[in-house]
Amino acid sequence: MKHKRALKVALVIVGSILLLLGGLTILNKTYHTSYDKMDTTDKSFFKQLNTLYTKTKNEPLWQDYNLAENPVLFVRKGDHLNFSEDTINLIRGNVYAVGVKGLEGKWYATKIEMPRSYKMPDVYRLAITTPGIWSTWNPVGNFSSFSTNDSGQEVRSNMQLADSSYVYYFKYGKNNIENPVKASQSAMPFFAHEAFHYLQQYDWESTDGNIDVASKDTEWYSLLGLQYSILDTIMDATGKQDKAALEKALSDYVVVSDARRKQGASDYQNEKQHETIEGTATYVGIKASAITGGQPKQLKLLEGARDEKSRKFSVLFEGIAYDSSFISEIKWNRYDSGALLSSALDEVDSPNWQTTFNKKVSANKAFTLDDELHQLNNLAKPRTLAEIEKSYHFENIQALSKKIVDGLKGGGN
Repeated sequence: MKHKRALKVALVIVGSILLLLGGLTILNKTYHTSYDKMDTTDKSFFKQLNTLYTKTKNEPLWQDYNLAENPVLFVRKGDHLNFSEDTINLIRGNVYAVGVKGLEGKWYATKIEMPRSYKMPDVYRLAITTPGIWSTWNPVGNFSSFSTNDSGQEVRSNMQLADSSYVYYFKYGKNNIENPVKASQSAMPFFAHEAFHYLQQYDWESTDGNIDVASKDTEWYSLLGLQYSILDTIMDATGKQDKAALEKALSDYVVVSDARRKQGASDYQNEKQHETIEGTATYVGIKASAITGGQPKQLKLLEGARDEKSRKFSVLFEGIAYDSSFISEIKWNRYDSGALLSSALDEVDSPNWQTTFNKKVSANKAFTLDDELHQLNNLAKPRTLAEIEKSYHFENIQALSKKIVDGLKGGGN
């Protein structure tokens, strides 16, 4: 008797769940199926997305990389119950498919009527019962991820939907549109950066970028500080589009790069690969921010700078000297140095350098932006390391480097 009652209760529960899911699936087909019925957050997101897709159709964020040709799911996060700077999301809202092939006529997909002026690929809203997209329910993380296979290689996850494989998903929410934690988490630059990792760089060789900076000596930090000062010159010349000054600064950079590599080839290669992966993605994100009007916050190089006067690599180096707790910024700084070097290459390299770079990195997966700089034959005549040190007041950099080493060893600042 008890067994029959339990079975009846179980059947009622299962039936209720199936009825609910069925109702939600039907509702997906009939409720608010046009852009004008979206809420403010979704409207703002798709307005910016349309601008990004439209303006990058003929001038892509990166050569041979067309966003509109890739299948993407945009997952709406809830406005509440988001934690750890929005990396944990306990509520999942609507899921929209853009660029996914074969959704026409699918029982789980409803085409959303977008404004006629929009030139982006068709947008479909997916029902809660859509098969194969279970990873979008994961409350941890905001985008598709990579995993390590049995050979120790990083491979991207392969979500399959309708006729598309390697469907990328990206979560967005109200904060990304109105009040991001930082400019790099504004919707469009955040999406552009992370999608670039998955859709373009999936066969590039990546590293974690971790280096034992606490074990480095004053000489190591001195050359790093010198490189940072040269990056400031590169940033200034790039901003002014002063090609002669840029070619001179890049020539200095190559000389110092060679000197740093001699200090430890393995660490330096690790550093440069990390700089290439994250720097090019940051470069793409900065372009996406500019294209979409910098909403709600304009993404710039060194976004953590207090003001424009402090937006310098050398200021960061000085900050580490006076507060060793900033030492981790050496790693995160590569996002900006790589983005800057990419912008510099736009001005001094061939117009199609990115296309060529794509081929080089496919042939040699450890190829870096630093390698690309070394292959340029139009830079200024190289100066000696001593000449470069003199022009950048190297003795001041050495003094700061000693403070960094002393601080890391607990000797005080």
